[in-house]
Amino acid sequence: MAKLFSFRLTATPIVADDLSIGQIGRLTTEKQMTDTTTNLTSTEIIKAAVEPMRSAAVEFAVQCAEATVEKLIASSPVGVDFNELFPRPNSHMNRRDYISRREERGFASRFLDREHSTKLHAPEPITGVNEQGVARYLDEVRVAANADFDAYVAKLSKKVGDIVSATVYGRALWNGSTLTVKRANAAGGLSSEQWVTRQIVNVSSLGRLFNQWPTRCVSK
Repeated sequence: MAKLFSFRLTATPIVADDLSIGQIGRLTTEKQMTDTTTNLTSTEIIKAAVEPMRSAAVEFAVQCAEATVEKLIASSPVGVDFNELFPRPNSHMNRRDYISRREERGFASRFLDREHSTKLHAPEPITGVNEQGVARYLDEVRVAANADFDAYVAKLSKKVGDIVSATVYGRALWNGSTLTVKRANAAGGLSSEQWVTRQIVNVSSLGRLFNQWPTRCVSK
């Protein structure tokens, strides 16, 4: 996702609650050796297994983004000085703090209208919500979440390798899902593996928290 699902477009990290995520789904696709599905690639098999979860994954990303924006708007009432809530970065800051403040201010500027002043330290009262800015942001999140979904499929396919079937089960693809795959073995039969994706929180070199969704093989 991404990453998604990465919420890479947000200025603040979003840590999803495992119990709040979507519906449980169990979906299977198989490549039968005796029919026309033998020409399916491993990527196509995995994509077919997880594709029905795309809509829920994308909408969850949008819901998290909406919650972030609503929280920001609720804490930024009309009439309050925008510069007091979201101060400008200054040259006395270290690089990490400078970038963090610049991004936070830029993020808030997308959603909050204000009176602009040509004077550096003059107040800039918040006048309302930029509804178009909110709508554009949510559209961007939706596009990014779809891209993260595709990237997840490609990365997972590369990790898993050649398979003949795939089944995915879990509340959410990004957090706690289990992909069970079958592959041909040397004895002429099939062997099973389980790959689990879980959400973790990491810290960047700039000190910012961000979500990652590593997938690991837990059984063979």
